[in-house]
Amino acid sequence: GDTAYRTWLAREDLNEFMPQEKKAQVSEVFKWFKPDFEKSMAVAKIFEKYGPPAAKELTAGGKQFDISYLSYNWGLNDQGEHGRSYSKANLIFDKITK
Repeated sequence: GDTAYRTWLAREDLNEFMPQEKKAQVSEVFKWFKPDFEKSMAVAKIFEKYGPPAAKELTAGGKQFDISYLSYNWGLNDQGEHGRSYSKANLIFDKITK
Protein backbone atom coordinates (compact mmCIF):
# COMPACT_ATOMS: atom_id res chain seq x y z
CA GLY A 1 0.00 0.00 0.00
CA ASP A 2 1.57 3.18 1.29
CA THR A 3 5.18 2.06 0.89
CA ALA A 4 4.62 0.94 -2.71
CA TYR A 5 3.04 4.30 -3.62
CA ARG A 6 5.91 6.23 -1.99
CA THR A 7 8.58 4.10 -3.66
CA TRP A 8 6.92 4.31 -7.07
CA LEU A 9 6.35 8.08 -6.96
CA ALA A 10 9.91 8.69 -5.76
CA ARG A 11 11.40 6.94 -8.81
CA GLU A 12 12.84 9.70 -10.97
CA ASP A 13 12.89 7.43 -14.02
CA LEU A 14 9.08 7.14 -13.80
CA ASN A 15 7.99 10.53 -12.45
CA GLU A 16 9.28 14.09 -12.32
CA PHE A 17 7.75 16.85 -10.21
CA MET A 18 8.68 20.45 -11.07
CA PRO A 19 7.06 22.87 -8.62
CA GLN A 20 8.74 25.98 -10.08
CA GLU A 21 7.32 25.18 -13.53
CA LYS A 22 3.97 24.08 -12.06
CA LYS A 23 4.07 20.74 -13.82
CA ALA A 24 4.53 17.04 -13.32
CA GLN A 25 5.62 14.36 -15.75
CA VAL A 26 4.37 11.07 -14.44
CA SER A 27 4.14 7.44 -15.42
CA GLU A 28 1.64 6.66 -18.15
CA VAL A 29 0.01 4.31 -15.64
CA PHE A 30 -1.74 7.38 -14.22
CA LYS A 31 -3.30 8.02 -17.65
CA TRP A 32 -4.39 4.42 -18.19
CA PHE A 33 -6.03 4.11 -14.80
CA LYS A 34 -7.13 7.72 -14.37
CA PRO A 35 -10.73 6.78 -13.41
CA ASP A 36 -9.44 4.39 -10.73
CA PHE A 37 -7.11 7.00 -9.25
CA GLU A 38 -9.87 9.60 -9.30
CA LYS A 39 -12.32 7.25 -7.57
CA SER A 40 -10.04 6.70 -4.60
CA MET A 41 -8.80 10.29 -4.37
CA ALA A 42 -7.72 13.04 -6.72
CA VAL A 43 -4.32 12.54 -8.33
CA ALA A 44 -3.08 15.74 -6.64
CA LYS A 45 -3.98 14.27 -3.25
CA ILE A 46 -2.07 11.09 -4.09
CA PHE A 47 0.98 13.19 -5.00
CA GLU A 48 0.60 15.26 -1.83
CA LYS A 49 0.16 12.25 0.46
CA TYR A 50 2.65 9.79 -1.05
CA GLY A 51 4.97 11.80 -3.28
CA PRO A 52 8.51 12.98 -2.71
CA PRO A 53 9.11 16.54 -1.38
CA ALA A 54 8.88 18.11 -4.87
CA ALA A 55 5.44 16.53 -5.39
CA LYS A 56 4.24 17.82 -2.02
CA GLU A 57 5.50 21.32 -2.89
CA LEU A 58 3.79 21.14 -6.29
CA THR A 59 0.40 20.29 -4.79
CA ALA A 60 0.52 22.25 -1.50
CA GLY A 61 -2.53 24.34 -0.81
CA GLY A 62 -4.44 23.06 -3.83
CA LYS A 63 -2.12 24.68 -6.37
CA GLN A 64 -2.97 24.12 -10.02
CA PHE A 65 -0.41 22.30 -12.17
CA ASP A 66 -0.11 20.58 -15.53
CA ILE A 67 0.38 16.84 -15.91
CA SER A 68 2.02 15.12 -18.84
CA TYR A 69 2.64 11.41 -19.14
CA LEU A 70 5.95 9.64 -19.72
CA SER A 71 5.99 6.58 -21.96
CA TYR A 72 5.77 3.34 -20.07
CA ASN A 73 8.85 1.12 -20.06
CA TRP A 74 7.48 -2.34 -20.84
CA GLY A 75 10.82 -3.88 -19.90
CA LEU A 76 9.95 -3.23 -16.24
CA ASN A 77 7.41 -6.06 -16.36
CA ASP A 78 9.55 -8.57 -18.20
CA GLN A 79 11.87 -10.52 -15.90
CA GLY A 80 13.30 -12.47 -18.83
CA GLU A 81 16.21 -11.56 -21.10
CA HIS A 82 14.09 -9.13 -23.14
CA GLY A 83 13.19 -7.10 -20.06
CA ARG A 84 16.74 -6.98 -18.73
CA SER A 85 18.02 -5.63 -22.04
CA TYR A 86 15.11 -3.24 -22.71
CA SER A 87 16.76 0.18 -22.83
CA LYS A 88 15.57 3.78 -23.06
CA ALA A 89 16.41 3.57 -26.79
CA ASN A 90 14.04 0.58 -27.13
CA LEU A 91 11.35 2.58 -25.34
CA ILE A 92 11.73 5.54 -27.71
CA PHE A 93 11.77 3.26 -30.76
CA ASP A 94 8.62 1.47 -29.58
CA LYS A 95 6.88 4.81 -28.98
CA ILE A 96 7.74 6.05 -32.49
CA THR A 97 6.82 2.86 -34.32
CA LYS A 98 3.60 1.95 -32.52
